[in-house]
Amino acid sequence: MNSDPRQRRVRLAGDPLDIAGDPRAVSPGGTEFTGLREYLAMAQRRWILVLVVTLLALGYTLNSVRTEKPQFRARATVRLIDASRAIAGDMVGRQGSSPDMAFSGTADPIQSQIQILLSEAVATLAVDLKGLRIAPTSGEHYLAEIASAVVDDASPAKSATLTFAERTYSIQSDDEANSAPYGSQVSANGIRMNVAQKPAVASARFEVLTKEQAINDILGRFNVSGRPKTDILDLSYTGDEPVQTQRITNAMAEAYQIYNATNAQQFSKRRREFLETQLRQTDSALNAAMSAYASFRAGRQNSVASAVENNATASQIETRRIELDSERRSLEALLASARRPGQSVTTASVRGLVSSPAVEKNAAVQSLFQQLMAQESARDAMVDGGAAPTNPDLIRLNSQVNVTSGRMIDAVQTQLESVNARLGALGQARTSVAPGRPVSLPSAETREAQLQQEMQTTQKLSGDLKGELQKARMSEAVEAGQVEIVQLARYPGFQIATGAPRRLAIGLMVGLMFGFGMAVLVDGLDRSIRRRSDIEPLLGIPGLVVIPRLASAATVKGGRIRALSRGRLPASTGNENPMLDLVTVTDPSSPSAESFRTLRTNLMYSQAVEKMRTLVVTSASPGEGKTVTAANLSVAFAQQGMRVLLVDCDLRRGRLHRVFGLSREPGLSELLLGVESEENVTRETTVPGLYVIGTGKFPPNPAELLGGQHTREKLASLTEGYDLIILDTPPLLAASDAAILATLSDGVIMVLRAGSTESAAAQQSMQQLQAIGARVVGAVLNDPEAQVARYGAYYEYKYAGQAG
Repeated sequence: MNSDPRQRRVRLAGDPLDIAGDPRAVSPGGTEFTGLREYLAMAQRRWILVLVVTLLALGYTLNSVRTEKPQFRARATVRLIDASRAIAGDMVGRQGSSPDMAFSGTADPIQSQIQILLSEAVATLAVDLKGLRIAPTSGEHYLAEIASAVVDDASPAKSATLTFAERTYSIQSDDEANSAPYGSQVSANGIRMNVAQKPAVASARFEVLTKEQAINDILGRFNVSGRPKTDILDLSYTGDEPVQTQRITNAMAEAYQIYNATNAQQFSKRRREFLETQLRQTDSALNAAMSAYASFRAGRQNSVASAVENNATASQIETRRIELDSERRSLEALLASARRPGQSVTTASVRGLVSSPAVEKNAAVQSLFQQLMAQESARDAMVDGGAAPTNPDLIRLNSQVNVTSGRMIDAVQTQLESVNARLGALGQARTSVAPGRPVSLPSAETREAQLQQEMQTTQKLSGDLKGELQKARMSEAVEAGQVEIVQLARYPGFQIATGAPRRLAIGLMVGLMFGFGMAVLVDGLDRSIRRRSDIEPLLGIPGLVVIPRLASAATVKGGRIRALSRGRLPASTGNENPMLDLVTVTDPSSPSAESFRTLRTNLMYSQAVEKMRTLVVTSASPGEGKTVTAANLSVAFAQQGMRVLLVDCDLRRGRLHRVFGLSREPGLSELLLGVESEENVTRETTVPGLYVIGTGKFPPNPAELLGGQHTREKLASLTEGYDLIILDTPPLLAASDAAILATLSDGVIMVLRAGSTESAAAQQSMQQLQAIGARVVGAVLNDPEAQVARYGAYYEYKYAGQAG
């Protein structure tokens, strides 16, 4: 390792540890890492653009935060329950529930109710219920003293104004105005409002929305969320007016409850009407079945006894007759107890009927008894709940209990008549059958059993329908649905946080992202030559050297540089620092001067430029540094001990005389026109071996002057006295002079400016040189703004002696 303290490294970019902006560098992370570094380098190069876009985004966000109106939110809570079951108990059953609460196996009931809450139907009901078409105008507040506000559907009003006096208030809408005392309703133009007490303001103005506008506003800002693992829903509305948010939130909760209860009542009503129709049909079928059974029994008195038991003997008939006789007496006693003269049928007497063994197997009586028990339970529940004796529902239940009790007694009476008929038939069979002789049963026994079964089945169906009908009536009577309001919004909406820090952070991130994207886009659209590695793939010639930023005036000791001319010509043209660009003279130890010496070495020892006596230095466009390059390259060759002639061939805007502090006239134009000799136009400088010929007077036709045969002869004559002649020519795309001189020279150097020379311009210049057969030995990448360091790496060293 070289530890000489005199050696100081000024810049070393492009090694494996510094690959930012160099896509050719190989990173441990592979191509992804290299690509990321390239994008970061783009942002770094365009940092001003990134900063501007970021500041614009941040400013926009800050302005939106500052100008945004404060937002308020009100909350209400509801619970989903089966209110009809809670009031009427199990008598209602699941059949009485609203279809809103009936779900399929795959549906989420809470989510289904949330969707109903967010429906237009509920919002419409809320608008009509609470007059939500009335809203405060911009900058106004809704008054909490307004008890109610309603707008008729046919109202043509667009706005309304309330004026508050000491004891009365008035409303005006269009041309209609009315007043009323506080606490009373006042209307105008289809708007009805009630102000409970005098507000703190003298007047208030409101706008009247259309129903569609009001509904859309509610649904756009209304939100519903379910609490996990509960049947509770939280309702909230967010707006820019606190009292209005409270009104809308409460209106939606109440409208949802009414909507649900109305649907439940409509469902129960439809069910009741259906059951009443089915019951009428069933009762008609029951009457027909009972009539057919009684008629069949009366028509076969003689054959019934033989059908009592198959192949019964006379003794068996007698045994059966005794059993039926006992059953008859029991039934008569029960009926006599239930029908005491002067007394009404009681529940106790009816219960005695059911408890008798003679009746317990009667399916019709048992079905009626179950129906009676359900009716009595419903009646007792209403009495326990404090229902007055005059309550219509209680009166209806008492009437139903009495009707059912009467039907039970009628069913027992029918059973008694059946037993009497069978006893009569057995008596006749006993007289006609000799003892011990079997009796043959007729086929009518089967028919009797069928008729009896049909009657009992119809009786059971009738009883079930009556029970379901009673449940439907009770469910319809219950006014509550499945929604219970737990808590309404009791106070105006609270102001919610705007999240300004979070939004500013988001704005900053978005600005950075857009700025980064703009930087990548702008950088990608930049088609200029930016790296030394771009030259050869683009132009097909080698990049000879990168010329970094030249030393500034502050770095040059003395502040003013002496002239390099000798002899008869004036030393300066009047510029303060005419030789600042000659870093090979003013600051020979600088990296810039070293780069020119590197260019000289590359040209001297390259096989491609052997025996080169004349060298054209040109560029594609003006301002790319060809004159400075030609001047410093000439100094570098002269410092190597060569005899060098630098000729300013830019007969349009030549400035070599300024660089060296020389006089422009006489010069090349006078030499080509034959008015001056070579000795008179050639000036010796203080750099040993370096001579300069200025432009002379600017001729009107530079191209014709340079393209003549006399120019070729003069150039050949000059070649004999110098080791190397360097021609500083105009830009290729600005004039044809450089192309003409390129055909007369041994080689051409193309000067490019990093970040400034467009790729298309450089290619067009190369095509122009190739078309005339010029020999382009390479390109010099001039980098006065340090563009190469931004786009691609290069090495710079300073090696200078230091004291100590």
